[in-house]
Amino acid sequence: MGSSNQPNYELIAVSLGDTVKWGTSVKEIARIAKATLKIVPTNYPHPDITSTRAQMVYDWVMSLANSSLPEEEKKDRLRHFIVGLLPEGEERKEFLQMLGETKLVPSNPPDFEKLVQDATMGEVLKKRWDEIQKCLEAEAYLAAIVMMGSLLEGVLLAVILSHPEESNAAKSAPRTKDGKVRKFHEWSLTDMIKVAHECGWIESDVKDFSLELRDYRNMVHPRHQCDKSFFPDADTAAICWKVVEAAMNDLVRKA
Repeated sequence: MGSSNQPNYELIAVSLGDTVKWGTSVKEIARIAKATLKIVPTNYPHPDITSTRAQMVYDWVMSLANSSLPEEEKKDRLRHFIVGLLPEGEERKEFLQMLGETKLVPSNPPDFEKLVQDATMGEVLKKRWDEIQKCLEAEAYLAAIVMMGSLLEGVLLAVILSHPEESNAAKSAPRTKDGKVRKFHEWSLTDMIKVAHECGWIESDVKDFSLELRDYRNMVHPRHQCDKSFFPDADTAAICWKVVEAAMNDLVRKA
């Protein structure tokens, strides 16, 4: 994704720090940075920065810039960081433009045969993966995101059904009032995500962003979308798609 030219990381670091609102706490910045940048930050004191929040953003971005990661990986992680920090709008778009145009490149589907025991379910999931690609190509971003949530739920349920004893033994498994674990078809997507993480099938960062995707999936209800003023663009869809891909990679690796 994005241009092959190296962005001006220092300009982005300074400008992004100035743009972050006071309503964003230091803890929130650190949480988003850890989940998206996935590096150990180094201190880069800047004489012209007086805000703790701005200095923290500067440290994280410059640490990424000076890391040994491939350039495209740096830009991809920084894009996630920007989307996590800034609400959808012109400011976010301006920063993403500094990284180059965001393109949603179709990717190969995971090996669903490793994830599900039911061949019919595997075919259903594969077709949903293909339909998401078509939605992205058609710039039908809301439809794509709703389908992503549906795909994630279908895969997680299939994996849980393949590991019933381990799933039922998880502390985060949903229970009835009398303490019994609920039937699998009664589990919510949130339940599935938490159990998958507890069982070690998905990493912490994937769990956190999967929970965000769960909220986006609820935009299938028009009233909910109006209440949240949620109008996803290519960048939002790109981030959600990365979440799905990461979750699939984790699940295949643990299968």
